[in-house]
Amino acid sequence: SQKEVRERMSKALTNILNENKGLAVAVVCHGTAISFLLKNWCTIEFENDKLKYSYKDKVLLHNYFDYCETFKLEFDDNNELINIDNIKL
Repeated sequence: SQKEVRERMSKALTNILNENKGLAVAVVCHGTAISFLLKNWCTIEFENDKLKYSYKDKVLLHNYFDYCETFKLEFDDNNELINIDNIKL
């Protein structure tokens, strides 16, 4: 289920953060799984028949996921999310 995927993704991300304190790490994953993970922090709504992902009033995505969507998540020393950016390549 979506909830199970989100829980597995969250657990894996926490393990990665704990094992790589202070390092920049790239994680590559299926877009659907990433979209489920982003639901932990983002507001997601439909607007004009398109998905709109927002974090702290900043629109990250206002469309469907592209073939290769890249998000940068920044965490503090306590593994709390402090920022998300959608990086267009």
